[in-house]
Amino acid sequence: MKPNSAPFLPALSTRTPRFAGRKERGIIVIVTLICLVVLLLSSIALVRSFTNSNIVAGSVAIKRDMVNEAQRGLSAAVNQFSSVYLSSAGNLLTAEPNANYSPCMLPSDAYGIPIILEDTDANFTGTADLDGLQDINCASGAVAMTSNDIVDNQVSQSTIRYVIDRLCTTTNPNNVASGCVTTTLGQVTAGTQWIQRTSGSAQPVYRVTVRVKIGNLTSYAQTTVS
Repeated sequence: MKPNSAPFLPALSTRTPRFAGRKERGIIVIVTLICLVVLLLSSIALVRSFTNSNIVAGSVAIKRDMVNEAQRGLSAAVNQFSSVYLSSAGNLLTAEPNANYSPCMLPSDAYGIPIILEDTDANFTGTADLDGLQDINCASGAVAMTSNDIVDNQVSQSTIRYVIDRLCTTTNPNNVASGCVTTTLGQVTAGTQWIQRTSGSAQPVYRVTVRVKIGNLTSYAQTTVS
């Protein structure tokens, strides 16, 4: 008898399929390309978001500068009432170009901005507007000068221009109640009728309008004083 021997088993093949490695490498390339595309799109979105943020921040900064410069103009205009040009009641009845002041209401556009501020430097003196409208109503001669402009060439690169007009249709000091926009400051209501204090006579209202230009941008600010 033949000695006992292990049963014969066929040898297992350890050969790798011929194209398996190539298929795996092909899948890796496709996945890598997809990841690169995703990263590229994310980078583009990030850059656009950063650019938009800069634009918004720049716009906010410009608006803040416009407001600050307008405040400078308003303060300069209001201070004119304590200057030698407008400190007395008699001076308020005549045009004063040294203070950019008109004793009558200046014609305005639909937004309430005096046309004279929208005019060119050559017409800013208050003679005639480019569209044929008169910049002044009752004052004769100039009511403003470009030399009163507040120019900042160092920091904000801004030009501030203002005008002051008395909200009246007449310079007659005896016709304030019917010919002017007046304030009720100093008046009281009591009893059965209006009682007006001796010191509470009607006072005309003055409009102060400021134009600020920074580069190609223009903004306006307006307030009233009495």
